[in-house]
Amino acid sequence: MVAADLWSGEAVVLDSGELLPAVQASMALPGVFAPVAHGKRQLVDGGVANPLPYDLLFGACDLVIAIDVSGDRKNDNETELSFLGVLFHSFHTMSHNLLVEKLKQRRPDIYIRPEIRDVRVLEFYKAEQVFRQALPAKQQLIKALRKAV
Repeated sequence: MVAADLWSGEAVVLDSGELLPAVQASMALPGVFAPVAHGKRQLVDGGVANPLPYDLLFGACDLVIAIDVSGDRKNDNETELSFLGVLFHSFHTMSHNLLVEKLKQRRPDIYIRPEIRDVRVLEFYKAEQVFRQALPAKQQLIKALRKAV
């Protein structure tokens, strides 16, 4: 799992130790969830430093696959965003911009970005909707894997 050090901004790989604190740290959205103490560090969502950490796998894997499930956010011009809505959208934009620059440097062997719409960051109850929307991406991944093998 990847989190980010709140003060240094660096990515922190959590690859040993207790699972629950690692999960909490890796998804501690700033402004929504409190940072998670890890030794002398305060950790927040890994998207602050490395929103799609496929780069950590180069050299350790024969084939690096990145699935970007960040989804699309659209302005429907019907509702004014709440404070949290602005915060979430800003975080999403920041993470997206980081990823765009990272992809310019080095792409994974396979990059898939399902078209996920109308699902916000904390709407875990919409899992079935996400799975349905991701079906075309599943087929894209199968084709890419067959070609790579």
